[in-house]
Amino acid sequence: MVKPHLKIELYNTDSGFSSYGASHLNIEGKISVIEGYFSRDVDDPTFMNLKTEYNLTAGDKFYFLPGVSVPRIKLKDLASSHKIKTVRDINDATVIFTGKKTAISVSDDYWMHSVTKTGLLTFLAYAKENNNITDYEYEKLVPVISSSIEEVICTDYQTARLLRDTNIPYHLDEEVQGSDKFTILKSDYYELYNNLKTKELYSEDALYPHLNGPDATIIDEGMYESISEMFRSSDDDNCILAMEIMANCDYNQSIVYLGILFYNYGHKIYQMRSKNHVNFKSLLNYMGNTTGSPSMDKDEIVSCILNKNLLTVDHMNVLSKEFADNVTHGGNSRYFRVKTICFSKEVDEALGLELTMQVKNDYVHTPVQELEEEEEDNKSEEPIQEDEYTNTEFDPFEF
Repeated sequence: MVKPHLKIELYNTDSGFSSYGASHLNIEGKISVIEGYFSRDVDDPTFMNLKTEYNLTAGDKFYFLPGVSVPRIKLKDLASSHKIKTVRDINDATVIFTGKKTAISVSDDYWMHSVTKTGLLTFLAYAKENNNITDYEYEKLVPVISSSIEEVICTDYQTARLLRDTNIPYHLDEEVQGSDKFTILKSDYYELYNNLKTKELYSEDALYPHLNGPDATIIDEGMYESISEMFRSSDDDNCILAMEIMANCDYNQSIVYLGILFYNYGHKIYQMRSKNHVNFKSLLNYMGNTTGSPSMDKDEIVSCILNKNLLTVDHMNVLSKEFADNVTHGGNSRYFRVKTICFSKEVDEALGLELTMQVKNDYVHTPVQELEEEEEDNKSEEPIQEDEYTNTEFDPFEF
């Protein structure tokens, strides 16, 4: 989650350090506060706990955060049928939507080093003891660092290099961490972000099922074959029509065949100017694709369906049929596995029989309750042992 982080930058102003070592070390520092988070600390981007289902309600007022790619033109039917409005003031909104690109739109990514608070204070204490920092600089830095509620202090590459420099007798080692991506909230969005902390947010995916209306086309096997013929045509107008059907279909109900269409014809879509149409870009965003990379592989299709909680047995049957040959010849896959192997017809005829070998064990469903009971039984069988860590005092800096 976005929160204030203290950033400390240290400099050595004595040019003789490279030649004479710590006897020519004069440390000065700079303090700043940055709003953001380390990627290692946060699983979800800037806005968290999003609702993924939205029940269309007459009279709702929509507010779209930066980075939402829902085409506003598609809201016209909702405006007439449900009196839906879009508002510019977030305080007037009844529903707030955020998108996949919202975090990118309101923040910037940097590579940042970090140092533990206790390690940095120890380093500065030794620097003062060895006359490597003036009283003024020490009193400027230490009270601020000491008052920080965060154990990890942000810093830059030059400071991390100085803190680790082995020419300094009291240099740090494990206390300084390597660079990691740090996301900083743009100053223009501080007020917006703080305002959102108390509001419910909806993913833009929650709105897609309502955009094309209840009569939107569902791409089933028959419709998929018709669209495929359009893509195989040498006439670009047929390809444009195919893309229009895809852009205006029921995304959720058509997701498996949409994925297969992007798998088989992504290269053709890439060549079409109509991929930049606002409606088709909306579809691309829904599927997690871009105009520069509209194609999908088999694992990306499954990931897309899984992430939207739309996976069904029917979907997997369709994908198994589509990728049967690809799985056996297409190398490693995250989701597809070969369970049984056999030999060619030539080998069968030579042996006078067909040999098959199962290479994946049958799946056996284990209810969650049974798993928990098994874990409890295992725990009860383990002897309780006291070791050097038992009954240790709580360390407020231990996380």
